Amino acid sequence: MSAHELAARLAVLAALREQVDAAESVTRERLAAAMKAGDRVTAIVGDVGVGSATLTRPTRYAKVTREDLLTAWVAARYPDEVETRTQVRPSFLRAILADSKDAGRPCVRGELDVPGVTVSVGQPRLQHRPHADASQVVRDMWQRGELDLPAVLQELTGGES
Repeated sequence: MSAHELAARLAVLAALREQVDAAESVTRERLAAAMKAGDRVTAIVGDVGVGSATLTRPTRYAKVTREDLLTAWVAARYPDEVETRTQVRPSFLRAILADSKDAGRPCVRGELDVPGVTVSVGQPRLQHRPHADASQVVRDMWQRGELDLPAVLQELTGGES
C-alpha cells in the first residue's frame, strides 16, 4: 500500500472510531441510568453471552485539594509531622532544562556538565489530524454505500492487504 492509501485508511479508521466512541458514550449513559449501584447485566447477542456490565457501588476517597491549607493546619497542631525540604526553585529548574535542551547537553548559563540532568532525543511520532468534517464525510460515504468497510478493516481481522 502506498503512503496515500495508508493515510486514507488511517483517516477512515479515525473517523469510524470517533463515531463508535460517541455511540459508546451515549450507550454507557443510558445503561447506567437503567441500572442501580451493584447491578450486573449480561450482554447477550442472539443467544450468545458476549460480556457483562456492572454499575459499581460508589467508592469513598480522600485527596488533598489545598496542600498549603493542610500544611499550615498540620504545622500548627502536629509540628513533628511536618518536614522541610531543600529543592531547586521551579523557575531555575525551568532555566536549566531550557538551556540544556537548547545546547543538547546538561548546562545552565554557560556552565556545562550539570549533574542530575539528562538530555535525550525522542522517537518520531505519527500524528493524525482528521479534517473537521471527516466524521460526516465518512458517515455520508457509508450511508451511500461508497465505503468498503471490509477492505478498511481487512488488516485488523488478519486479512492480506
